[in-house]
Amino acid sequence: MKATTFFGIVIALAAAAFVALPVEVGPNHAQSGIVSAGNSLSGDVNCDGSVSAIDAALVLQSDAGLIGSLPCPESGDVNQDGSINALDATLILQFVAGLLGALAVDVDGGDEVLFVYTGADVLGGEELTFANVFQLGKPVVVHFWAGLCPPCRREMPEFQELYDERQDEFLMLGVDVGRFTGLGSQDDALDLLDELGISYPTVYVESDTLLREYNIFGMPGAVFLTASGDVVSQSTGFITRDEIRERTQEMIDASE
Repeated sequence: MKATTFFGIVIALAAAAFVALPVEVGPNHAQSGIVSAGNSLSGDVNCDGSVSAIDAALVLQSDAGLIGSLPCPESGDVNQDGSINALDATLILQFVAGLLGALAVDVDGGDEVLFVYTGADVLGGEELTFANVFQLGKPVVVHFWAGLCPPCRREMPEFQELYDERQDEFLMLGVDVGRFTGLGSQDDALDLLDELGISYPTVYVESDTLLREYNIFGMPGAVFLTASGDVVSQSTGFITRDEIRERTQEMIDASE
């Protein structure tokens, strides 16, 4: 299951935790003390024998094998109408947070903080970690560039064109490393983005961790990664339009 679908599930779970819709079922279904996502609605009940919206949301996802079980509220925590109170909602949200943690991708340089220039709407914020990028569930092209890098200037429009065509299939991430290569400041980087009309996600970093992790020893550099963070290929120095497209296709194929 892609991470984007998973986030939709998480949102549904969090919302349902606060608005419970009881459905009466036999009291014998509440004996196990566990609210689980089984194969039928009858197995997904509150401790008083009712089914709430949170349980219904879990049932809808049971076939995917995503949800295991939630702790059943203590008898004193169940409202008379079969819904759950704020305490149980908190427990459920903690459970959801644990699922998010389990989704995290173990990727080289995953803790590196990214500060966004462009594409905050795609990345989900103005600041995130490199590992967060992979929670979008797509293969990722990481392009290392700088504001005063002539071959970067030549490559970036090619990446933009390809991203415009196939952004549903992969994520493009430009990482400004000018401060570590002597090839320009953040102002230089912003000027280049504006000049070229770059709209795909671009960021800057405050350490050279990603350069070292991916053995980028020249500029520009590119790494083509599967949705799980595995390296399919990488390059140092200028690459042509055809090579960009060929490597991107290999990356997409490797992620299927």
